[in-house]
Amino acid sequence: MKKQNKDRFQIGVMGSAGNICTRKGYKCAYEVGKEIAKAGHILVTGGGHGVMEGASKGAHDFGGLVVGILPGSAKEEANKFCDVIIPTGIGFARNLMNIQSSHGIVIVEGGVGTLTEAAYAYTNQTPAVAFVGSGGTADKLAGKTMDVRELETIVAGFNAKDCVEKVVKLIKHHKVKLIKYTVDMKNNYKSD
Repeated sequence: MKKQNKDRFQIGVMGSAGNICTRKGYKCAYEVGKEIAKAGHILVTGGGHGVMEGASKGAHDFGGLVVGILPGSAKEEANKFCDVIIPTGIGFARNLMNIQSSHGIVIVEGGVGTLTEAAYAYTNQTPAVAFVGSGGTADKLAGKTMDVRELETIVAGFNAKDCVEKVVKLIKHHKVKLIKYTVDMKNNYKSD
């Protein structure tokens, strides 16, 4: 049996759908997907077109594994670069599944759907990096928290490699926080 790399993370790329994605957003997403694959991680997207397709193509071109979580019920809705296709049939409620399936996310461009994914990441304290200069939601959220609780800052990334390196670093830090929390919970709730 092949030993699994413990530092192989599922990194989500969230961004503009095909009907609002710009050429720049697609190109930025392609580069992020490429960097995810080069670093040996798994790409998770919404499986559609636009930023999702750009990231998927980038990861695919560099030998990466691509997971597409679709809002619809038909596998045929996925872009052609998805290796694993998960049709949910739950519409954009699947945005939560995108976040729950990712150790961390990179936000590229984006509209209101991306904003919901960022909000899910924020409330779930899933590490998030926004690609500055890609436009849309990413530019609006970079370096900010989403409310007064200041649960997580959406970190600014300035190029594809920077975004991927930062999200991996955040994921590793987040895992340490979770382990510490779990140990603390076990110590606080021991039965005598």
